[in-house]
Amino acid sequence: MKTIAEAKDFLNENYEDGCICPCCNQTVKLYKRKLNSGMAKALIIMFKLHQNSPNKNGFKMNMEIAKMKIPSSNIEYSKLKYWGLVQELKNEDATPGAKTSGVWKLTQKGKDFTLGKITVPTHVNIYNKIKYGYSEEHTNIVKALGNHFDYNELMN
Repeated sequence: MKTIAEAKDFLNENYEDGCICPCCNQTVKLYKRKLNSGMAKALIIMFKLHQNSPNKNGFKMNMEIAKMKIPSSNIEYSKLKYWGLVQELKNEDATPGAKTSGVWKLTQKGKDFTLGKITVPTHVNIYNKIKYGYSEEHTNIVKALGNHFDYNELMN
């Protein structure tokens, strides 16, 4: 490839299946992420924290999960932002180099999903930390609790 336009065309044709960028050698892939049991568990934890705490402004989830002695690898709360179920609060910390606040809050949509009032798409398409649409199929909290993370499904 000789031009950036050719490289862009190549990436646009191949990003869904995955490819290597001819300009920077970065892996370029659109990931189809499933709302899995770890994410559903995180919602329930956040819901209970919200119900049982005077702090309604959000929680440092890493600290809360550590207190509960739950393996953090099983809890994917940050991915729930792509469904609009949680939000990370703005970083008000003046600590140099702090990229995020680490404080997460359940949205009203997250509360409604946790209580079984609504369904959400089973999958979200993500590329470079940006959402590019959802699946047409929907799930509820009970079904999501049964969807265990599958590495091969994510990578294929």
